[in-house]
Amino acid sequence: MNRLLVVVLLLAAVPAARADMLTGQMIINSKDAKVLVLKTAAGLAALAYGPDMKARGIESVDGLQTCDRVDAEVAPAGPNRVISTVSLQKRADGATCDLPPAPTAPVDDLYQALSHKSAFVVDVRTVEEFAQAHFEGAVNIPLTEIEARRGELPKELPILVYCASGRRSGIAVLLLKQKGIAAKNIRGKFVVKDGKPQIIE
Repeated sequence: MNRLLVVVLLLAAVPAARADMLTGQMIINSKDAKVLVLKTAAGLAALAYGPDMKARGIESVDGLQTCDRVDAEVAPAGPNRVISTVSLQKRADGATCDLPPAPTAPVDDLYQALSHKSAFVVDVRTVEEFAQAHFEGAVNIPLTEIEARRGELPKELPILVYCASGRRSGIAVLLLKQKGIAAKNIRGKFVVKDGKPQIIE
């Protein structure tokens, strides 16, 4: 049999990744971080922007407002759930979408953990943000990957999570809590001063 034909037949036999439809209120929509966080009936979901993501019912995803109710068609791609289509279902119109507070820890706990390796420090910013600057000893697990990669988190150490502002890291802590994993959010703004990363509360 022709080799090219064999390859085509084999590719055709590989099942496509199954797409799911998630419905929920929009909590975070970050074009820079390429993440959309929804509050669904099953809990929080951190979804990655797809390369050809389409918007329906709105001109673009930028038009979404906090607490808007949306449908997101997603499919697994590595450790991410990637969005192919976002459809506006209903505007918030005053609706609330409050989240429970995420457990927090002071910035001093982060510095101590990095110095003494007394906790496992997770940076949930994007790979690109992490490459620009990060704390020595921190492990980069982007927010959209935190659930799928939770097996990388140690059970014998406390877990501290930070991001650029404390918002994504707070979501990450709540996502881990949904999976029975305790972690604490380091709230504050990530900055680089005199070539050294810092968190300013």
